[in-house]
Amino acid sequence: MKTTDPFKKAPNRIGELISLSDKTLKEISKEVNINYETLSAYKRQIRHPKKDNTKKFADYFGLSIPYPQGLD
Repeated sequence: MKTTDPFKKAPNRIGELISLSDKTLKEISKEVNINYETLSAYKRQIRHPKKDNTKKFADYFGLSIPYPQGLD
């Protein structure tokens, strides 16, 4: 039987959205006003975005806030 960790965060969709955008990480970083290294860490699932950065990213792509977080 598989057990899941209730404290593990859902994988975010930021990497997927960046790949589908046809833009570089650097371009998106400038346009969204999120530090390049931070955005890169989100993409690689090393860090999870805080609310304000999730909102910036969601607004940039025209999505609901839960979608980039992997919750929708």
